[in-house]
Amino acid sequence: MGLFNAMVQAMREKGIGPVPDRLAARWFNDDFSAAKPDVTAWRGQQVIDRPADIFLNLFDIYAETEMAPWLHKIQAPAQVVTGALDGGCIPRLNGLIAAAMPGAELVILPELKHAIFIEATERVLPHV
Repeated sequence: MGLFNAMVQAMREKGIGPVPDRLAARWFNDDFSAAKPDVTAWRGQQVIDRPADIFLNLFDIYAETEMAPWLHKIQAPAQVVTGALDGGCIPRLNGLIAAAMPGAELVILPELKHAIFIEATERVLPHV
């Protein structure tokens, strides 16, 4: 069992209560978390308030979905935006996703992790 699957299994067995504290470090850079603990807590509370089966189902979808066979079929203009420090949906993966879609644009925002729309709305919106 891979690390990802082990993490999901642990959440199924132990609950998702401790998850937001661990994920906050993946969502936000340290400076943002220190400056805006209320926002970090709000995002964590969103996870806790969501039914656990829905939250865990999301991870199942990530683990079981293979996008490579169909990404090339997307003909609409697309933009793939990510943080340079995103440890979950890493920039290299986002680059592969953008390269697979005809005409897609890849935008990698320096110094950001996963929750780019929350942490740096003002930096994301000009690209969107």
